[in-house]
Amino acid sequence: MNPSYLYHAFGVRHQECTKTEYKGNQNIHYIQTRKENLSCPECKSRKIIRSGSIYRDIRSVPVGHRETILRMKVQRIECKSCGCIRQEDIHFVTGKRSYTNKFFF
Repeated sequence: MNPSYLYHAFGVRHQECTKTEYKGNQNIHYIQTRKENLSCPECKSRKIIRSGSIYRDIRSVPVGHRETILRMKVQRIECKSCGCIRQEDIHFVTGKRSYTNKFFF
């Protein structure tokens, strides 16, 4: 999927779409952060070790009459500089919400 479409439609900047599925009334876009954009959530250092990941479903604005789900592969990051171990920050979601910031605009 075109990165420009991800940005303008859903507010997604640093991720890439690896796969798209159409199931029933849903569009499911599998996205993950590009390796060159991963950094420590605490000190913003690029000296990190990726240590696992999980998938997180995030609701976004509908396209047509179809619900849109962004299924994001969220990386667990260990920082070599500050030593923290956390999941990467997701810039288009506030806190632990299950929907994007664009959902209300």
